[in-house]
Amino acid sequence: MKKTSIAIFVVTAVMACSSFAKSPTTNWNSDIVEDYQNAKKGSTVVQLTNDDGSRWYYTARVKGGFDSTYGSGLTQKDHSALEGNLRIRGLTKLNDDVGIVGDFWLKGKENYTEKDHHVTDSYNGGDDKVTWEQYRFGFENDQFGALLYGKYTATMGVFTTDMGTQGLNDTQGDAGGKNAEKLIYKNQFDNNLFVNATYDLRSDIVGADIGYETADMYSFIPNAYGIYLSAHNGQPILENGAGNYLTGNVDKTNTAANSDSSYTRAHNDLLTYTLSGYKFFDLRSKFIGNLSYSKMDSGETAEKIAARGYTTGGLGYSATVGYQIIPVGFKGFSPMLIASSDQYGETLAPQLEYWFKPNLRTWVSHAFNSSGQDITRLEFQWDI
Repeated sequence: MKKTSIAIFVVTAVMACSSFAKSPTTNWNSDIVEDYQNAKKGSTVVQLTNDDGSRWYYTARVKGGFDSTYGSGLTQKDHSALEGNLRIRGLTKLNDDVGIVGDFWLKGKENYTEKDHHVTDSYNGGDDKVTWEQYRFGFENDQFGALLYGKYTATMGVFTTDMGTQGLNDTQGDAGGKNAEKLIYKNQFDNNLFVNATYDLRSDIVGADIGYETADMYSFIPNAYGIYLSAHNGQPILENGAGNYLTGNVDKTNTAANSDSSYTRAHNDLLTYTLSGYKFFDLRSKFIGNLSYSKMDSGETAEKIAARGYTTGGLGYSATVGYQIIPVGFKGFSPMLIASSDQYGETLAPQLEYWFKPNLRTWVSHAFNSSGQDITRLEFQWDI
């Protein structure tokens, strides 16, 4: 029944689109790879690019840093990492309206970890872990959107708060994270409506987003904003102190393959709801917000769930807000503050970034947690 409700939710949104006037704020070249035809975006793959509107490009990223997790009477964890990323995106036109679209992101990561000053994961020459961070490929129609297969999240609303080191940690997204075997439908309409829906072929987890956005949520455009309503029937997850996660909708007595995490879902019809959004103020600052809810089982309490680490029902409410000052000309200091609250505790995470240029940044942050351990991070990111 609730899967049907989600389907009706998305279909109604699509049907409603014809009643809206075209917006002057959007100019989508693609629902998946946005302004892929812009020659300044990435490095062009010449063999896959021609004059009919087809273009593929690649970008690379180097990211690294150090973090330290600590708290009175608890294990101290010191961790450093270096990762390399390669991402290839683009669209090949089949005719004026239809194309083959793709987004492939490969990540390699090398880790070094100490717990209470004992090495538990040492460097091994860069051969630690190479995985698909995500991939999506399929067909896209200029009017009807994109139908894809890939590895991705159940909903997209969680990415609204993807700011700083803490923004994604209190959003109750599905515990499986980015998971393969998903069918995905996505459409960013000319009238600014946004629709995204996913179905996992293995676990039967369904997710849906409907929203209104004047630009893609990762764009840097003056006064852009977006607001989204999301739902999924997976397993909501929250961070309760650094690195300590609470998972909802878990049945540890069953081994059915109906989830994207390592735990079976207790209910196929438990929904997690999220209202999220972002707003740029000119191009000087950005505000983000997320409010999520999944219904706890009768008789459950936050104290019991925190002690156990999981529950068969939902996790209750959670909320995150954040604010960032953007440096003039994308060069200089960029302070931000992210605050989260749920039924298990609160987190306050100040962060100070320095932008050498738009594609090269370094930052230091500290997350104060009322429950669990605090964490300090020193990191950098270079997009090539």
